[in-house]
Amino acid sequence: MKWEEYYDRFWDWAESTKISRISLLTDFTSSAEVVEIANEFFDEKIGSRLVKRALDQGIRFSPSEIIELGSCVTDDVFYEAIRYRQGRFTTEQYAELEGLCCDEDLLDAVARKDGIRREMDGVIVIPRTHPLSWIMMFYALPKEMFENLPEYRQLPRNMRDIQVSEKYMRMINCDDFLIMIWSLYAWMVWHCLRVPGKNGEYRPIPGAWGHYSEDFPIWRMTYEIGMHFREVFEHYSNWKVQRLFNLKKDEEIDSSDSYPSSAHRAIMSSPPFASLGRRRGSYTRRQQKEKTNFSNSSPGCRVHA
Repeated sequence: MKWEEYYDRFWDWAESTKISRISLLTDFTSSAEVVEIANEFFDEKIGSRLVKRALDQGIRFSPSEIIELGSCVTDDVFYEAIRYRQGRFTTEQYAELEGLCCDEDLLDAVARKDGIRREMDGVIVIPRTHPLSWIMMFYALPKEMFENLPEYRQLPRNMRDIQVSEKYMRMINCDDFLIMIWSLYAWMVWHCLRVPGKNGEYRPIPGAWGHYSEDFPIWRMTYEIGMHFREVFEHYSNWKVQRLFNLKKDEEIDSSDSYPSSAHRAIMSSPPFASLGRRRGSYTRRQQKEKTNFSNSSPGCRVHA
């Protein structure tokens, strides 16, 4: 029985019919409707049967829907819905989740994946894959690059000012923030690269950056080099998120610090840039990937607030 038919006829059926039809359900189309019906049963075991069948057929629930499921399904199904959720928990939703979920390991996993700052013994863990861990690379960019994004030009350079603002946290805690930073660094790298022409002389890459697809090898390499920038900045200039948490209440990251000179020198003297100057075009794609493929799977940033 298709979900749409079940949902339409549910309200006219006897309770026994509603329950017996669960095992026949196919073609789920709406997670919100599943949550609505699960709450109608007022029985955790029956609600769990419905939600479990939806999960097995590929339905994924949003954080807000998971919160609603907290009182109408058993723990095992509730935890499965959390593991296979669709979307990130906000700080407010996570606070509600802590009151519904008793599995501390699962709560820790959610916090790491969704970038929730969960305080433990005075230490805040910021996953390396979370947008906030890239904010120092944002500050390293010239403000002129954000002429068409005035809201980002106004982003405070003090972590406390950002934390207390729902607006600023929403601006940072999204994939668009990451894509913007990665793309700006890739764009700068693109304009520094040279390719051989027919006469053997090296020249700027022909055409506009936006005319190339993401499958183009050099296009992909520019993004990899952006990751390389971050590694070098953090290693040579201590250009890390911790610096924001070390600032006093009225202090900001100095605009003169936006161009870490030691990091800049390190970048230009380290692979792949040093070799580009001496042996342009001599790397194979495999060698280039090995030199610039910095994984984001390393442990998150641990900062002291």
